[in-house]
Amino acid sequence: MNMILENIFSAQFVYSILRMATPLVLSAMAALITKKAGVMCIAFEGMMLFGALGGVIGSAFTQNVFAGVLTGILFGVAVAFIFAYFVLVLHANTVLTGLALNTLGSGGTVFILYVICGDKGTSTSLNSLVLPSVNIPLVEQIPVLGPILSGHNVMTYLAFLAVIVTYLFINKTSMGLRIRSVGENPQAAESVGIKVVRTRFTARCRAPLGNWVSSMTVCWASRREEASAVVTTTARSAAQVASRKPLPRPAGASRRQ
Repeated sequence: MNMILENIFSAQFVYSILRMATPLVLSAMAALITKKAGVMCIAFEGMMLFGALGGVIGSAFTQNVFAGVLTGILFGVAVAFIFAYFVLVLHANTVLTGLALNTLGSGGTVFILYVICGDKGTSTSLNSLVLPSVNIPLVEQIPVLGPILSGHNVMTYLAFLAVIVTYLFINKTSMGLRIRSVGENPQAAESVGIKVVRTRFTARCRAPLGNWVSSMTVCWASRREEASAVVTTTARSAAQVASRKPLPRPAGASRRQ
């Protein structure tokens, strides 16, 4: 029992929590933006899997980590575009479309990886690059806090910065105002000239940038055998955030228009 408590309250355990929270935070921000636009998306797993595949393949064949990031983003944008087109333009069922893309991601990425390197579910034969870690000067020398806060992957620090950026984007920018308006009252937004479908399409394809980067972070910063499980868990957690119902309003409270 003492050994368990020592492991739980150790600096290494808290460090691991922050590391594993990175894709969760990034995907939650993506889910938040799409939910604010009035689009419930459960296709995060498929997007993250294709983003991870694109990041690994891009960095392996170009030997450039930034090219890998760009490739992963392009793969994720393609899946997001497919989801947005079927749901917003063709008015397909959101749940069925999301399940189809998740199934495509689960099987399609394994097939593509097998065709490229002959391995199923792993990319150990590909010489993919890794995002750098950051050692914060002075902070790393502080007892207890140093090992917890310093030495993380660069995406860990950007993930928590993304929380602030997302708040400012949604509440302090004109684009954020349009996204909230089409999510809360699309008829009122359309009456003042806002293109509802275009705005939702933009939110679906552009906003979840962190969603695809988070999947690449998992595959580059985590052990490869853990990556698939973490991507699946992260995607499902983000979907739960996106589909969570608001708390009931107090009696007599008026709805904000």
